[in-house]
Amino acid sequence: DSADYEEFIPLSALERSALREAAADEEVHPFDEGRRRDQTGDARTRLLEACFEESDEGEFERKQLKQAGASRITFNAARRRAREADPLQKQTQDDSNIRPSKDDAGEGIVAHDIDPVAVALEKWEARLESIKENQERGALRLGALGTLVEGSQFGLEESARKRAKLENVVEFYADFKGFAEDLAGFFVERLSKLDAAERMLQQIDASFADRKWQRRRKDVSDSLVELGVEQGVLDVDMPSRVGRKSRRRIRGGQRRTTRIERGDNSVWADGWDTSESSDDGDGDSEYQSDREQFAVAVQKQVFSGVGDEFCNPTEVLQPFLEFKQKDYGRYVKAFIPDCIADPLSRYAQFELFWWDPMRLIRDKVELAGREVICDSTVDRFGWFQSLLSFSEAIQKKDRLDPDENVVPEVMLKAVVPRVQFYLEFVWDPTSQNSTRVVVALVQECLLFDSDPTKPHVRNIASAICSRFEQVLDDLVVMPESSHLWIGSDFRLRQMRRACKVASCVLLWSKHGSAQLEDDLLKDSATKHFVLVKILAGKLLPEFQRGDLWNASELSIVDKFVHLLPMAWFVDGAPEPVVPLQQLLRDAAGTVRPQDPYAQSEARNAVDGQRMEVLGKILGRLQCPKEAQELLKIAKFV
Repeated sequence: DSADYEEFIPLSALERSALREAAADEEVHPFDEGRRRDQTGDARTRLLEACFEESDEGEFERKQLKQAGASRITFNAARRRAREADPLQKQTQDDSNIRPSKDDAGEGIVAHDIDPVAVALEKWEARLESIKENQERGALRLGALGTLVEGSQFGLEESARKRAKLENVVEFYADFKGFAEDLAGFFVERLSKLDAAERMLQQIDASFADRKWQRRRKDVSDSLVELGVEQGVLDVDMPSRVGRKSRRRIRGGQRRTTRIERGDNSVWADGWDTSESSDDGDGDSEYQSDREQFAVAVQKQVFSGVGDEFCNPTEVLQPFLEFKQKDYGRYVKAFIPDCIADPLSRYAQFELFWWDPMRLIRDKVELAGREVICDSTVDRFGWFQSLLSFSEAIQKKDRLDPDENVVPEVMLKAVVPRVQFYLEFVWDPTSQNSTRVVVALVQECLLFDSDPTKPHVRNIASAICSRFEQVLDDLVVMPESSHLWIGSDFRLRQMRRACKVASCVLLWSKHGSAQLEDDLLKDSATKHFVLVKILAGKLLPEFQRGDLWNASELSIVDKFVHLLPMAWFVDGAPEPVVPLQQLLRDAAGTVRPQDPYAQSEARNAVDGQRMEVLGKILGRLQCPKEAQELLKIAKFV
């Protein structure tokens, strides 16, 4: 009977219906208990196998359910045989466990054992819930796995991008390394020749300037010899011209005469004898030719056959700029900012071969195809503009450009030595124009670093003082008095030259130049040259043995006194000025009449204009009483 199967099988209604149909197909005999049990067990096993075959569970679950089902059938069969052997126990159990129920086909009421089936159903429901939970967890894991796959794909793409970027970085560093090696080879092979070229150019310029200097010393010596004054300043390389005048000296005298006749105060003009004229005796034409040949040779030897990336400082700086912008930290750690100024100074050194601030190259706009720059600053040079842009490439609040000091360092390596050379060998301290040029050059050098304790600042100051000492010893010569010297024009020219040197000294002081905010030459050094070397050593002896009422000498006194800064008289007249004050007081006393209104003869003898000049000189020298009296007399006259 199929109902007996329901006692052992915890299945749903659909499964029970399938069980009954399977039992009917087996045709189990109701009275053959042994055969019934065997066939029932076989039918049960086949039914479970069929159910398990159709189940969605895995192989492991099927085996477990099969073993559980077989064990249950064996246990229930044993219990049923025990009940049949004890009718009372069977009846008690049947009465207590059997409840009336109607089967699905409606074939009457049968007895069932309810509790095992309910427990089995609960287990199956719990198992189904577990399976659902496992499915949900599997879905979540599958979703997580999909997310992980997507993340992995993104990571692979990001890794590919990083790899491509890294390959670009490696390629850039490889290219930079090759560029640096080529640049180093270029410096070793070509730019090392710049030092020899620099020495050659200095030799050309110094030779030309020294030839002019020696010619001027020779003129001083010849003039003194003609006046009967023995001087040991003759140059053995230049033969004496005693007894004759060269054509150049004749032309110089004619120019002086013309200026005096014009009466436009041109005797105080610039240069040698108030001129900067030069002739072939100074080798001017030879110098122009040498500079042209030098420019052609140096350009050919340094940059012939060299690629454009090494000829232009802007192109040279491009890889360094890219390196600095791509990897700031590595750029700094590589110590590039500490050593880049040295190679860049070589490019500045090369371009400075076409720099002529002292105007030595006449009527030349270009040399070897390059423009000659005569400015006192370096703003027009290509290397300066390139370095300026390079040193300001990074402008951030939290990060300074590591190459911010490259311009001062290049100036110190390339420009300062050239300016110092001009101070020592080319500068003419008797010319205000020449002095203004070198003052501007020194200002340009000290623009970035003017610390007086730095070696280059001390060297510049030393070069300035040495040049002034040289010009006073060689070109401003005041010999012992002689009958020809006192009344000579050469004496007046030497006195004017001393005044010009004093004016050039004061150009290095803020008192004598409105363009300076600070003294380029210490005030003590300025006073030493103006008051001690020039006034006390050169001019005062000539004033004492000359005639201060002579119009020419009085104009020299007036010129010198008006050069003196009034700041020097704040605490009274400086000590070297006191003898000049007394000399002028004595000169004023010898001509001042006791009663200017009564003595007409004295008024006729005194030139009112000269008295007015002398009165203004005394007033500037802090002698107010004498100055007022002289001005009063001059006004009456």
